[in-house]
Amino acid sequence: MITMALLAAASLAGAQCLDDTRRTSLITLRSPKGSLTAVIDPAHGANLVGLELDGRELLYRGLNFCPVTGWDGKAPILWPATGRNYAADPAGGVAAFGWILAGQRMPMPIHGFARDRAWNVVARHRNSLTVELNDDAQSRALYPFGFRLRLIYTLSANGLTLDHQVFAAKGQRNMPFSIGNHVTFVTHAGASISTVPTRRITLDSAGRPTGIVPQARLDREPVNGFARLETVSLAGYPRVARAAFDLGNGVRIAFTQSASGASPRADPIRYNLWGDPDAGYFAVEPWYGLQNALADGRGVVLLPAGQRFDWHMTMRISRSPAHTRK
Repeated sequence: MITMALLAAASLAGAQCLDDTRRTSLITLRSPKGSLTAVIDPAHGANLVGLELDGRELLYRGLNFCPVTGWDGKAPILWPATGRNYAADPAGGVAAFGWILAGQRMPMPIHGFARDRAWNVVARHRNSLTVELNDDAQSRALYPFGFRLRLIYTLSANGLTLDHQVFAAKGQRNMPFSIGNHVTFVTHAGASISTVPTRRITLDSAGRPTGIVPQARLDREPVNGFARLETVSLAGYPRVARAAFDLGNGVRIAFTQSASGASPRADPIRYNLWGDPDAGYFAVEPWYGLQNALADGRGVVLLPAGQRFDWHMTMRISRSPAHTRK
């Protein structure tokens, strides 16, 4: 009989710089037919840190825990902020990061704090995992709200679903937030992105929204045509926002995302494109929010006390027939 422990050990065999302490905290999910494997790290942000198709890692720096200068890759959870927030002039560097609520200035890391916190495991099965993050003294120093953030990972025969549930505590003001995922893939020659926005959010040099311009659909747009580390923030989608990413090696990721509950004050970015094609990585970041949203009040979901917000995201993974035959 093959146990979950043996399956997990097999999936982590190729991990780099993985010490015993972190190894024991990782949780491996396997699809019903065994072709897909996902690895989650509840102790470090409950982030998706590995995603394999038939033993081939799809994530940039998936299962690579070696120190690195620059982008660490994988798929960190972005909450309660997407992008940077500035409580002061951005010329102040990291010291300027933060936001002001009721006259009080509070720090806020880029992309929020959820990706760096330890989450609680609520339920675990062969192909699904439920984790939860709750407010505490540390979170309230950055974000003075009572909350419960629950995330359910479900690995199917052909993809991975992430169901996010945000609960606002009773007896408090409306709770502002944005949410997203910085999933980053290894790219190959011929990689391309397809999606159908109608608008693009323009940004200043500090990464703050400045305006909106028309955006034509992207139809198998070559990834190598995107400028290095230049953000392309896409909006103007229907309720269900779709994108398709061809990795260039015969593997295709079809994204869908939708939300229910409170709505943001401004049309949110739904896909935030960013990467370094020359270095072999590209992020198709599903978002529901804007950069600097906590600081300027635009593009945040305002969740009333005692209510719930849901954000549903699916990545369906397929191969081309030619790739399958090889």
